[in-house]
Order: sequence, then structure tokens, then C-alpha cells
Amino acid sequence: MVFASSFVSAALVMLSGVNALPQPEEGALSGRVVTTSCNPGSYHTTTTACTVCPAGSSCDGTSGKSQLCNPGSYQPNKNSTACILTAAGYYTNQKGATQATACPTGSYQSNKNSTACIGNPAGYYTNQVGSTKAIACSPGYYQSNTNSTSCIATTSGFYTNSSGSVAAIGTPPGYFTNVTAATKATPCNPGSYQSYSNQTFCYGAPTGRWQSMYGQAVVCATCCGWAAPLVNNNVNPVNCTGSKPNAWPGSGDGCISAATTCVHAKTCVQSASGACPAGNFTG
Repeated sequence: MVFASSFVSAALVMLSGVNALPQPEEGALSGRVVTTSCNPGSYHTTTTACTVCPAGSSCDGTSGKSQLCNPGSYQPNKNSTACILTAAGYYTNQKGATQATACPTGSYQSNKNSTACIGNPAGYYTNQVGSTKAIACSPGYYQSNTNSTSCIATTSGFYTNSSGSVAAIGTPPGYFTNVTAATKATPCNPGSYQSYSNQTFCYGAPTGRWQSMYGQAVVCATCCGWAAPLVNNNVNPVNCTGSKPNAWPGSGDGCISAATTCVHAKTCVQSASGACPAGNFTG
């Protein structure tokens, strides 16, 4: 019986020695994994270690990895809990950005959290980086291209009279401009005219012709009962009814006695048929 008791004692020693099964850690019996809690701005690399969140990312302290900043946001600092939305005039177009990029000249961005800039439309420009809006070309200037950094001054014979113009306007007949960056066309003065568009000057009425109105494209010929004196740039005709010696002595342009006063830019007849077409005369 002594032998049997010694055998049992030896067996108990073996079970409690180095060959015994390891005891489970606290919480293992319930199936729960014990994890170290990380501070905000860091994330888990193992269940017991934390790592500082890198730039271009955000970490709330509970995730097992950092979160890259989405396009439209960025983060230049480590150990951050959130990304920064891009400001107006700036953008990011990739994940994990560490800084925002300013919109280049010729473009703009008016919104926050943007992934791209907007090219300027025709008639507008930006000449600084990080612009938040496009600038309309001023009257006297224009821009026909998009993504532009400046506007173009109109040349002589052209003008623009509104903001944001995409093309210069040519002066119409009877008008002119003789300066750059003109904001309006100038009418020809009485005694002058201009028959063509896009012009820089007006012609004076030649000898024997007249023009009494502003902004005219034609010069008037002498007409029944009236004549233009022998001077240039004549503004008004002379009534020569019944006084033929005072008429301009051009062929067929002499005064006819008892004629009526002419309608502007037309000529008279001595019958009841009315005025002749512009540029015609009787005499």
C-alpha cells in the first residue's frame, strides 16, 4: 500500500510541473481579446501597440489602421484625428494629400472641399493663383479664349460696351474709333460721313456735297432748289430757289426755280410723284 501511495504522489507532481497545460489569460475563457486602447491621433499595429497617425491621414484611436484623407481634403500634420477640407481657390485630387494645391492662373474655384479647379470662360480672366472667382473683362476689352490670364484691349475701329465681352465690335458705317480700349463708337460729326465699318476716321463732305446730321454713312448731293456751297465739310445746303447764280455750278446740279425744300437724304422732283430714291436728283 505504501508503493501505491507513492505512485499517486509522483503523478500529481508531474501534472503540476512544466508539462502541464498553460493556464488561460484573464478573459480567454469568455472568448474576449484584450486590446490596448490608443489615443486619438494614433492607431493599432498590434493588440498591445499604437502608432502615430501619419500626415495625409486621420485616426480616431479605435481603428486598426489610419484613414487616408479623401480627395478634396488634406492633412499636413501627424497625430491628427481629422482631415482638413480644401478652401475656396484650392483643391486636392488624390487620397492621402498632405497639402492643398492652389488653382493656377486662368482658373478658379469658388467652393470648399474641391477636387479640381474651373477654367475661366471666354470673356473672363484670372491672373493670380488661388483665385475664388473669374473676373469679367472690362468694357473696352475682350477675351475670346477660355482659361485666360488677361483681356485684350480693342484696337482702333473697334470697341466693346459691356463687361465680359468675348469679341470686339466693329464700328458701323457713320461711326469710328481712333483709340484703343474704346467703350463706344463715336458718330461722325455734321459735315462728315463714313461709308464703311471698322473705321478710325470720318470723311469730310467734299465740295458741292453736304451732311447736316451726326453718324451718317452717306453725303448728300445738291437737290432741286438747294445747293451745297463750294467748301469742304459742308453742314447745310443753301436755298437757291429763283437765284440760279448761287447754285453749285456742277453739271445737272443747278437750282431749279419754284422747287420745294428737299427731304433729308432724298431729292426733289417737280411732279406729284414724290421724292426720288436716295442719291438721285433732278436738275
